[in-house]
Amino acid sequence: MQSHMFSVILEEIQRTSCQPREVCVEVSKEHPESTSQFYLPRCVALHRCGGCCTSEAFYCTNTSHTLVNKTLMELTPPRMERSVVMVTFVNHTSCECLSKRPLHSIIRRAAADYLCSPPEAPCASGLLWDPVNCLCVSTDAINYSDRETEALDSGLLALCGPNRVLEESTCECVCRNGLTKDSCDPGWKLDHDTCECQCEGKGEGKWCPAGQRWDEELCGCVCDVDCPGNQPLNPDTCLCQCRESPESCLRQGKRFNPNTCSCYRLPCRKPRRVCQAGFYYSHQVCQCIPNYMRPEWN
Repeated sequence: MQSHMFSVILEEIQRTSCQPREVCVEVSKEHPESTSQFYLPRCVALHRCGGCCTSEAFYCTNTSHTLVNKTLMELTPPRMERSVVMVTFVNHTSCECLSKRPLHSIIRRAAADYLCSPPEAPCASGLLWDPVNCLCVSTDAINYSDRETEALDSGLLALCGPNRVLEESTCECVCRNGLTKDSCDPGWKLDHDTCECQCEGKGEGKWCPAGQRWDEELCGCVCDVDCPGNQPLNPDTCLCQCRESPESCLRQGKRFNPNTCSCYRLPCRKPRRVCQAGFYYSHQVCQCIPNYMRPEWN
């Protein structure tokens, strides 16, 4: 009698143990990228790992799989045009009970005093990780208290710091302001603590050519010279250069004065003070010209 009971128990354990099981899988969930098509049948039969492990500290997961092709009818809107297609699915071939305790967890090291970290393998579809009970539970069953939420926030703060947040898709800390290393200009690098672009040469006493100095704000060498107003600075040569030149003055019929960086006109050799009626004497052309050509009259 007792041996029969044990055989029944062992049979039940074997029937519910972690192993590949035939399940119904929706095609749309396996291939969510195909949003513009419909398939018949909507579901296919596949083998997926399932069952119980000897302890709640373990979870059932696949250790090997194969790819299988299923023949389906594809319907394309709006006219629902039909076509026979082959769709590939993942089929589990072997399963194993693995420990829920992650082998390597950055979050656990940073938040060890708060809540337990999630496992290396993600929870199944429709389940979420409960950091209080250290289990995958239904989304309807998980409900954090204020203390648990505060502990979770404190754990993330210890991991990422005040200026960064945890990005779930990559499981990495990213800057709250959206800056990345590619956001900084050449010569600047992203400070992951402050989430600001900082000059790479800051505090290193960057060497600059003669006549130049290092500018922390611009993160580069600038000309170390002050130029007068009529001689703007040439940033390429770091020299003060006149706005006018002998060539520009010559085009105006004038001469160039290098001391003042300006053009000047030579006086008329024989200035004629008196002109006939209707004319005036122009010192620019050194002759009498009609009054209607006087600039102030135009």
